[in-house]
Amino acid sequence: MISSGSRVWILAALAITTIFLAPMSLQSEEIDSMSLINQVQPLNEIRVGKKLFTTSDIIINASPSQVWEVLTDYDRATEIFSNLTKSKIISTSGSVKKVAFTVVTEGKLLHFSYVLAITEKRPEIIEWKRASGDFKENEGYWKLTPLNNGKSTLVKYAKHIDGGLFFPQFLVRKSVRSSIPVIFAELKNASELKKVAEGKP
Repeated sequence: MISSGSRVWILAALAITTIFLAPMSLQSEEIDSMSLINQVQPLNEIRVGKKLFTTSDIIINASPSQVWEVLTDYDRATEIFSNLTKSKIISTSGSVKKVAFTVVTEGKLLHFSYVLAITEKRPEIIEWKRASGDFKENEGYWKLTPLNNGKSTLVKYAKHIDGGLFFPQFLVRKSVRSSIPVIFAELKNASELKKVAEGKP
């Protein structure tokens, strides 16, 4: 049970991190994040039943297989995505993996831990749903579409989170919207570096 004092602190921290602080990755010296973020398509919101998904697209100059390998290397995801402090496969059953994550909010004031059941439909779709942990609902998908004869990839990302009783939905949505461009920038950087490392045109 969360006490009323803790509840107030959580709401205040969420408000601070989602409204006043810039994403962590914008301070990275490894990539020109602002340049990459400017390549992200405008964010959209689509309703599926009662669930509202935030979506966007980006074109990455790497093949779908290279992007796929980055996205599904769960045990190394913390080296790529700055909002993750933990990413570990805890079980595998066919095409479904259960992966434990810990994420930090902007400003590193809050940590959330949860397990996602991730279904891989190679070579195009990666879907996930909450299995346990923080948040009432956490689901979404990656969709990879080849471009330029398979040399580039149109990446579509969709995410829905219901924070439950103690996390106002408008703050959750604001946090999701602010995180997507940074996630895209880091995915693009890692995928294109992988392409260079493999020496493929």
